[in-house]
Amino acid sequence: MGLLDGRIMPVVATATSDGPGTTSVPLRPAVSGVEWEILYAWGRQNDGAVTCVWQFLSPEWPGGCELVRISATGPDIPWDIFSYAERTPSAARLPIYATWDKYPRYAFTASAAGKIGLVAALVIERIGVEGVG
Repeated sequence: MGLLDGRIMPVVATATSDGPGTTSVPLRPAVSGVEWEILYAWGRQNDGAVTCVWQFLSPEWPGGCELVRISATGPDIPWDIFSYAERTPSAARLPIYATWDKYPRYAFTASAAGKIGLVAALVIERIGVEGVG
């Protein structure tokens, strides 16, 4: 498929912590049969100086394969999903695809209830992709 197959669209997702602990914001289509090619995405949280991570989840890695982890220096600092390529020189900036059961997520360690994680992305959405879960 070429770059212009599908439609380019913005995506915003949020999650609110129930209490102290991990709060995650999945970046995936709402239904199966849809594929997103993630052109750019960033996550942020309003909690402060906490640990943040981008992970990739799939049936093969239900607990998540960690792409990169940082300790945020404060709240509302955007963190690019592709920052792993900057932190690991041998890593290529490969396209990341998201489906219902294979997708990245932004997670942070919330200090209390009511803390918000947010992901904003620009994706190419393809509908009716065969073999996509």
